Amino acid sequence: MDHTSYRTTRMHKSIPQILLVISLLLTGMLAFAHSPALAQTPPPAETPAATGDDLAIQQRLERILTSTGWYTDLLVKVDDGVAYLSGGVQSSEHKTWASDLAMSLDGVIAVVNKMEFAPVATSDFKPVLDNLKAVGANWLRALPMIFFSLLVLGITYLLGKLAMTHVQKWIDYRHANPSLSRMAGYAVGSIVFLAGLYIILQISGMTNVAFTVLGGTGLLGLVVGIAFKDITENFLASIFLSLQNPFRTGDLVDIDGNMGYVQALTTRVTVLSTFDGNQLQLPNSAVYKSNILNYTSTPLLRQDFIIGLNFSAPITKALEVALQVVKGYPAVLTDPEPMVLIDGLNTASLNMRVFFWIDITKHSMMKVKSALIVQLVNALHKEGIQLSDPSREVIFPEGVPVISTPGPVSSKAANQADRDNTNVPGAEDLSSEAGDIQEQAGQGWQPHSNQNLLSTSQDKGKSDKETSDTEPPA
Repeated sequence: MDHTSYRTTRMHKSIPQILLVISLLLTGMLAFAHSPALAQTPPPAETPAATGDDLAIQQRLERILTSTGWYTDLLVKVDDGVAYLSGGVQSSEHKTWASDLAMSLDGVIAVVNKMEFAPVATSDFKPVLDNLKAVGANWLRALPMIFFSLLVLGITYLLGKLAMTHVQKWIDYRHANPSLSRMAGYAVGSIVFLAGLYIILQISGMTNVAFTVLGGTGLLGLVVGIAFKDITENFLASIFLSLQNPFRTGDLVDIDGNMGYVQALTTRVTVLSTFDGNQLQLPNSAVYKSNILNYTSTPLLRQDFIIGLNFSAPITKALEVALQVVKGYPAVLTDPEPMVLIDGLNTASLNMRVFFWIDITKHSMMKVKSALIVQLVNALHKEGIQLSDPSREVIFPEGVPVISTPGPVSSKAANQADRDNTNVPGAEDLSSEAGDIQEQAGQGWQPHSNQNLLSTSQDKGKSDKETSDTEPPA
């Protein structure tokens, strides 16, 4: 046997041994991997770490709950981060609040709330006394703010009174109207007082209440303005009329066809006394929007009337006679001068129009016109100037019966005698009837007895630059 065959034979004999060693190694490795002592165990579950001491948490929680006074027989215990609560409670809200409070503390991971609802004793006055004590404590804490608020309120009241007084004096100086000055003074004083109240609410930390007051005031004003539109409109119109002064007490005015003497201007109506002696109340809003004709603001008033002349009458002579009569009448003013003109003609006459001026503060326009017409007609007839006589056609089917009477009275002579009489009824008294109308109005019930936003002529005499220099009718 050579050396090569020997080595081969030896290698074949060692193969089973090698396989056995490998098998033993694999078996050991498997056994080591499945050994319970050496098996890999999972990491322990992570537990929340306590951030505070249980005793400190317990004391703090018990101190907070006790201070509320909501709980009876309170017992608080904290163990390993778990808070145990027991005792009596009055409501479920307080029980829930205790649980939420305990859970919110650092170091508490769970809460066990064993609180029970405690019955309320009917004869227990402790809650009432506690509430009274709390109210008293709140009042004591609020005393400084109350004193300060009263001080600000007093200062505001004095400022409001001062502003009201100055406004009243200013309006009295400019308008001489006590009712208007009093109303304006109250308005300004109220605004100053409300401003002070707003400041108090702001200082007291009641900003929301302050805005609520302001908003409520504005909303209330809007609601009142809509609900009482007519009343508000009349009130505002009365203020504008009293400030603008289109008329004064005693003035003769014509407001939208309603003529009369002004008696008063209230916050709702304008009161007139008509020529019939009636009391007429016009809403201020209607007066403010209407055309106002004030006869007293310019006391010189031009009047006119028409007299019809016959076509055969001498026109030039008629004009001269009429102008002479008008100029010679004492109540007619010479400046401006009167005029007599032919105004036109119609189917029956020539229209002669007479223009003249009078002072209505001294004379009555109706009385003067009536007396002038009578005087002028008599003068024209005396001069033989015929007036218009509209022609009429009368048919008598059975003829015209003629009856003669003894001692006939000449109608022409009677008319002539009447025309020669220059004593015109009422001509001796041409004074204005304003005094009689005012006296008649004063005898009745006066709705404006305590209120008049207008000034009289005597009051207006203090401010001639702002009003007319003429006096109203007597």
